[in-house]
Amino acid sequence: ELNDLAQLKPSSVEIKSVSEDELEMEFDLVGTSAPIANTLRRIMMEEVPTVACELIDFVTNTSVLQDENLAGRIGLVPIKVNPKLLDFPQDESWTTNPKACLKFVLDVTGTQHCECIYSSALKWVPIGSQAQLFEKDPPRPVHTDIVLVKLKPGQSIYLDIYA
Repeated sequence: ELNDLAQLKPSSVEIKSVSEDELEMEFDLVGTSAPIANTLRRIMMEEVPTVACELIDFVTNTSVLQDENLAGRIGLVPIKVNPKLLDFPQDESWTTNPKACLKFVLDVTGTQHCECIYSSALKWVPIGSQAQLFEKDPPRPVHTDIVLVKLKPGQSIYLDIYA
């Protein structure tokens, strides 16, 4: 049981790297208890900086998917950008601050029988001097194959999205 403090004494913990790539890192944690491993897991999930869409301005949405459902789907799309190049928003005007905000636009119209709109349709719109700042590696969705919505011919969506 965890009630016994003797069990929580520091022990020899070994981390063995199994594999690593741009998106994932796999390792084995040897010589520790499940609660300690779970604590490390939660800390890693909390401390890895991520950028995602936070504010969505719906200009047009004639799809059958309700605005709040579409906003929820878009909000789950991770954005590939170096978070060190952005400041965390401090005030209400963060959507116009090029150091605190990224802007994307989703402007699509259904043309086929039932067309899937993917996260690759999110287009980055530079604010201020962002074009130069992100010239070598522009912000974009991490995964471009996430289905956001399906559109029938004539249905359209235009959104201003802020991350």
